[in-house]
Amino acid sequence: PSFLEKQTKPPKQYTEASLLRAMETAGKQVDDDELRDLMKENGIGRPSTRANI
Repeated sequence: PSFLEKQTKPPKQYTEASLLRAMETAGKQVDDDELRDLMKENGIGRPSTRANI
Protein backbone atom coordinates (compact mmCIF):
# COMPACT_ATOMS: atom_id res chain seq x y z
CA PRO A 1 0.00 0.00 0.00
CA SER A 2 1.13 3.52 -0.67
CA PHE A 3 0.94 6.30 1.89
CA LEU A 4 0.30 9.95 1.24
CA GLU A 5 1.98 12.55 3.37
CA LYS A 6 -0.47 15.32 4.18
CA GLN A 7 -1.05 17.87 6.89
CA THR A 8 -4.31 18.40 8.69
CA LYS A 9 -5.78 21.76 9.54
CA PRO A 10 -7.45 22.58 12.85
CA PRO A 11 -11.14 23.46 12.75
CA LYS A 12 -12.00 27.14 12.52
CA GLN A 13 -12.36 28.97 15.81
CA TYR A 14 -15.87 29.83 16.91
CA THR A 15 -17.16 33.36 16.58
CA GLU A 16 -19.97 34.54 18.85
CA ALA A 17 -22.49 33.90 16.09
CA SER A 18 -21.15 30.46 15.15
CA LEU A 19 -21.00 29.41 18.83
CA LEU A 20 -24.63 30.38 19.38
CA ARG A 21 -25.65 28.55 16.20
CA ALA A 22 -23.73 25.44 17.30
CA MET A 23 -25.45 25.52 20.69
CA GLU A 24 -28.88 25.87 19.09
CA THR A 25 -28.30 23.02 16.61
CA ALA A 26 -26.21 20.72 18.82
CA GLY A 27 -28.49 17.74 18.14
CA LYS A 28 -27.22 17.40 14.58
CA GLN A 29 -23.98 15.85 15.87
CA VAL A 30 -25.68 13.18 18.04
CA ASP A 31 -25.98 9.59 16.77
CA ASP A 32 -28.69 8.41 19.22
CA ASP A 33 -32.09 9.11 17.60
CA GLU A 34 -33.97 9.71 20.85
CA LEU A 35 -31.30 12.03 22.24
CA ARG A 36 -31.04 13.85 18.89
CA ASP A 37 -34.77 14.59 18.94
CA LEU A 38 -34.51 15.98 22.47
CA MET A 39 -31.51 18.11 21.53
CA LYS A 40 -33.22 19.32 18.36
CA GLU A 41 -36.06 20.78 20.42
CA ASN A 42 -33.85 22.51 22.98
CA GLY A 43 -30.23 22.72 21.89
CA ILE A 44 -27.70 23.43 24.63
CA GLY A 45 -28.69 25.96 27.25
CA ARG A 46 -31.66 28.26 27.11
CA PRO A 47 -32.14 31.39 25.01
CA SER A 48 -31.90 33.48 28.17
CA THR A 49 -28.52 31.98 29.09
CA ARG A 50 -27.22 31.95 25.51
CA ALA A 51 -27.96 35.66 25.17
CA ASN A 52 -25.20 36.42 27.69
CA ILE A 53 -22.54 34.84 25.49
